[in-house]
Amino acid sequence: MPNEVETNATQGDLITVLDIHNKFIVFSASMPKIKAILSEWGAFYILDQDNNMYHLDEKDLQSKLSLLFKKNLYDVAIRIAKSQQYDSDGLVNIFKQYGDHLCDKGDFSGAIEQYIKTIGKLEPSYVIRKFLDSQHIEKLTMYLQALHKQGHATEDHTTLLLNCYTKLNNSVGQTDSLKEFILMKEGDLNYDIDIAIKVCRQGSPAEALMLAKKHEKHDWYIKLQIEDHQKYSDVIDYIANLNFEDAEHYMKIYGNILVENVPYESTQLLKKLCTNYKPNNAPLISEDMISGNFDVILRADPEDYIHLFLNNSERLVEFLEHLISEGCVLSTPVYNTLLEHYLHVWSNLENIADKNKLAQKTLKLLQNPDVKYDKSQALVVCHMHSFREGILYLYEEQKLYQQILRYHISKNDANSVLACCRRFGHQEPTLWVQALWSCVRNTKHPSMDLLNEEKLFSPQLVIDAIGSGNAEVSLGHIRSYITNELRQEQKKTKEVSELTSNYRKDTDKLKQHLETLKSGVTVIQGSRYSSSLEANMTRFIPKSYEQKVSAASSNPFEDDYDESKNPFGDDNDDLDTNNPFREDYNDCDKNLNPFS
Repeated sequence: MPNEVETNATQGDLITVLDIHNKFIVFSASMPKIKAILSEWGAFYILDQDNNMYHLDEKDLQSKLSLLFKKNLYDVAIRIAKSQQYDSDGLVNIFKQYGDHLCDKGDFSGAIEQYIKTIGKLEPSYVIRKFLDSQHIEKLTMYLQALHKQGHATEDHTTLLLNCYTKLNNSVGQTDSLKEFILMKEGDLNYDIDIAIKVCRQGSPAEALMLAKKHEKHDWYIKLQIEDHQKYSDVIDYIANLNFEDAEHYMKIYGNILVENVPYESTQLLKKLCTNYKPNNAPLISEDMISGNFDVILRADPEDYIHLFLNNSERLVEFLEHLISEGCVLSTPVYNTLLEHYLHVWSNLENIADKNKLAQKTLKLLQNPDVKYDKSQALVVCHMHSFREGILYLYEEQKLYQQILRYHISKNDANSVLACCRRFGHQEPTLWVQALWSCVRNTKHPSMDLLNEEKLFSPQLVIDAIGSGNAEVSLGHIRSYITNELRQEQKKTKEVSELTSNYRKDTDKLKQHLETLKSGVTVIQGSRYSSSLEANMTRFIPKSYEQKVSAASSNPFEDDYDESKNPFGDDNDDLDTNNPFREDYNDCDKNLNPFS
């Protein structure tokens, strides 16, 4: 260790020991005149002129530090502790004592620097309590920033830091502190983003929105825009830039509010989401297409969003019609919903032309074989909205003719009842009976003219029905009907009797004629029978003989008829043994010849 010895003739010598590495005086004292200084066995030995020996022994580190603390030489103590590889806990204790010392002196900036060095070891609340005064907010902010940067901050620390930023923004000469904090690069400060947004939302909503957007906290951004700023269109634009999974998720959560406040924009987004979704900020040519692969079509399930339109049937109809036009295969519940809202809109329309147009569209949907809807549910919905065309179509399509008749009966539509019976009566004859009983049950004065005109029932059935129904009918009221029926029956009986008598007379004549033919010869007069016989012969003459008959005298009963000229003969007839006109034909059974 270097020595500096100064000799003073009157007061002795001054001996000083320096620590060059730490740059401070370790020992300084006046001694009698020194004759020699010896360094041996790790110590100093000083011999004065009186031959007295002095031993200088170095104190241990803890004694040195204690001595330095008493002299408030904390900076020196820190240098010595570091040079002696002092443990971290010991150093933290020195930093803490040094910070306390500086606080007592009023040097808060220096104190904060020392307290920052204690982060991770010293409880932050110890430091925070010293700087809670509003005049020390800047120093507290510095400490909290360091606390976040080193990753030792809690939710409370983040809340406190953001509150400090807010107060600094409100102080004179302090602007944009919070904005600078938000725009810091990731990694500069480690803190809970959700807590930061929550704190900023209370004092600085704009900064909270900025923070959420920067860190892609979609939940917070959408929530802030809807609840704090009511900027629903901005939310739609924001969701339209998200990837498919996020857009689908947030439309399920916030779709109800968006459809209620911005129905048109929300419907357009849902159309795209359920057909072929691509974010608005996506490149025109996707990576799949660049690599030569087919572009993947992303589409959501429409059933997940139908409930969003419960209070807006027109937008739901627009949404589902777009899906159908794009060729999307929809499920049965979706078609059921479309039909239900068709009828809901139809029932609320006042313009007759628009109402008829929508009715035709609804009926066309019911008649489309590719639309897989629940017919039972469709029938219920049609009844709920009194959609006559749909009810009748569904009944007819399911062959529920009885229901069609009952429907017309319930509407007291006699013409439609008759039309139904005439149209479907051949398939289900009981329709007429049901119509009759309904007529006498629900009508006080049923019309007898219709029964006379149609002649569908026996008079007994009609009278039984009228007698057991609610109709106020007297015998005088149906007298004309009964008289007419009896007259018709008598007329019909007379006609049948006359026809039967004529048939009998003709039968007797035929029998007599047959007996005459069997028993004797019948003289046939030419003038009376020639035309009829000719006609009968012509009926049985083959076409091949027609020319021959026409060339010769065709009537064998005329005077100039030549019997040698057989109109049915041929040059080879004589060779035909089965020809009845041959002179030698004797083998044939004469009973087969009607002229024998």
